[in-house]
Amino acid sequence: MNESQPIRHPRQASPSRGRVWLTPGPKQGSNLFTLGGEPLTLSQVVWFLLLHAPLMLIFQMLPILATIHSLFMLLLGFHFLIRDENATRVAWVLGYLAGAEILWRGLEATIVWEYGKYATILLAGLMILKARTPHSPTVW
Repeated sequence: MNESQPIRHPRQASPSRGRVWLTPGPKQGSNLFTLGGEPLTLSQVVWFLLLHAPLMLIFQMLPILATIHSLFMLLLGFHFLIRDENATRVAWVLGYLAGAEILWRGLEATIVWEYGKYATILLAGLMILKARTPHSPTVW
């Protein structure tokens, strides 16, 4: 199989489009595993993981960069929350924050203890408030 072709879930396989990697539902637009509307390919996921390996080495040499990285990720979450109509990219940032907290803690970034959890709660709470419609019940 060619790595540049997307890998499709068996339920969504079509001979003309190939296979897409990690697609949760058959409905168009409900795909959580997209980047810019297009499904992620296996090679994109591999590159994402490979490009993060040098981050650990850089953060070991300069722990202040790990702190900057953690703040940048929170700001990126706010950016996606404000700019995007769909909450997909905010959900990606939430998952990234949860996983990257291990990296930040291990490399002694100067962030508040449990920063990833606080940032996740903040972004998820704001995402819920943004998704609320005027006729929905009050959140309490």
